[in-house]
Amino acid sequence: SGRGFEYYTGVMFGFEAGAGRVGGGGRYDDLIPLVGGGPAPASGFALYMDRLMDLLQLREETPGERVLITPETSEVRGLKSCLELARSLREAGYVAELEPGHGTRGYRWILSVPAEGPFTLTDQATGKRGEVSTLDQILRMMGGSQ
Repeated sequence: SGRGFEYYTGVMFGFEAGAGRVGGGGRYDDLIPLVGGGPAPASGFALYMDRLMDLLQLREETPGERVLITPETSEVRGLKSCLELARSLREAGYVAELEPGHGTRGYRWILSVPAEGPFTLTDQATGKRGEVSTLDQILRMMGGSQ
């Protein structure tokens, strides 16, 4: 629902995380004329930073070593595999991120996912590197790190 935002003229959406809403937005073509401007197509969103910060603080308190998953392909199938691996690793207690684009510093593990063939898992703390093909192999290689 728009919750009193009469200026929305089309699709509205919300972002949910944790136990509540952390943002929302939509299309609001009538907003600019409402405040005295000419007609203009418009859309946008807002993030509720206080709620997001609460989630970040919770995450920082959650134990688990950080894993960076780097896709070596832009194919949908490869990206889907990366997302599934991230979910599975999070369920196993790790903090898993998918290629945030700010380097590998701060990550204990780097998991490279090619378009075909085995994954490469690198332990940045020890320099150990190995090929793995299944989640069980990944968890076994990472075992003892938590």
